[in-house]
Amino acid sequence: MMQDAEKRLAKGEAEFAAVHLELSRLYGDPILTPEESRQLTELLDQLAGTVIYSRRHLLEPPYVVKPGDSLQSIAQRYNVPWKLLAKINGVLDPERLQPGSQLKVVRGPFEALVSLERFELTLVLGGRYAGRFPIGIGRDAPSPIEGSYTVQRKLATNQPSSPADPNGLKGPLSIELADRLVIHGTDDLRNLRRADGPGVICLGPRDIEDLCDILTAKSEAALASTVAIRR
Repeated sequence: MMQDAEKRLAKGEAEFAAVHLELSRLYGDPILTPEESRQLTELLDQLAGTVIYSRRHLLEPPYVVKPGDSLQSIAQRYNVPWKLLAKINGVLDPERLQPGSQLKVVRGPFEALVSLERFELTLVLGGRYAGRFPIGIGRDAPSPIEGSYTVQRKLATNQPSSPADPNGLKGPLSIELADRLVIHGTDDLRNLRRADGPGVICLGPRDIEDLCDILTAKSEAALASTVAIRR
């Protein structure tokens, strides 16, 4: 299948989206050997970067900006955060878009799958692999933690948060899933890939910023992102 995928990809961008979707279904399949899994993940990382996060219009037709449009209003229609569209399209001022210009859009919301065994958070968009981040599970995580959650809100350090955080372990950003259940940043990368660190579910400082720009909270669009936590 990998050989067939590489032959199809060599034909050009017309095959990128289809191959990406087909290979995404194999991600995490226990039948794969460690080497096969490594090769698959490397290819999926490349395809996600092109199909989802580049400016190439491989999933949706270009969005043509209309008078009165803002990046926020466009993002709400597609159930994604406006900051994601800003990053993809290199938009500096979300309120000042040129009517008639074209934007790359993707239709969300994104989903996240948290594997407690692999210490990994995987992003999914419409069944497509959309990237992964290493995580740590902290001592403050509720038990049991497994379940499906909806992103309630995204917080900065100067905003009140329901989970107790006397030591400021969440870093500058956090994503609230439920009472005392948050995904947060950590400045100490030694907290990743372990289950006895501080906090709840932590990511590195750059990763939590990217995750906040990808997952959609209830207040941002009609459909919010879901986060499934599995053993």
